[in-house]
Amino acid sequence: MPQAVAAFAEGKTFAQIDFIKRNILSLYEEDLAKYDDENHEKASVVYKTIPEQLENKNSHFKFFIVNKNAKYQNYVDAVSFVAESMIGNECIHVTKPEPVLELFADRSNFKLYMGDTGLLVNQDGILYIPVYMTMLL
Repeated sequence: MPQAVAAFAEGKTFAQIDFIKRNILSLYEEDLAKYDDENHEKASVVYKTIPEQLENKNSHFKFFIVNKNAKYQNYVDAVSFVAESMIGNECIHVTKPEPVLELFADRSNFKLYMGDTGLLVNQDGILYIPVYMTMLL
C-alpha cells in the first residue's frame, strides 16, 4: 500500500499525509538530479512542466513550455528517462490502432502524465486541505 494511503488509513491528518507526499516528490527530484548531472537538468525541467502541460489541455507535449528553443530531439532522452523511471507516464500517439502498435507510433507526438496522480496536487507545494475535505464529503 502506498505510504500516503497507509497514512490516511491509519487516521493521519491531511497535513501529515501532504508531508509524506512531499517527501516522495523530493525523492523523485533526487533521482532526476542524478540523471541531470550528465544531461544538463533536462529531465527535471521536463518533469516540473507536467502540471502546466496538463493544465493547458494541449493535445500533445509542447516543448516550448520547457524552453522556448527546445526541440524534441534534444529532450527525447530526458522524456524517456522520466517515463522509464516511472516518475511519469508517456502516452504516445498511434496513427492506426493495429495489433502491433509500435509500427504506428508517432513518438514525437505524445503526452506526459504524472506516474502517481495523487502527487500531482502536491507538486506546487501548497497544502490543499479544503480540496481533500470536498472530495470526502
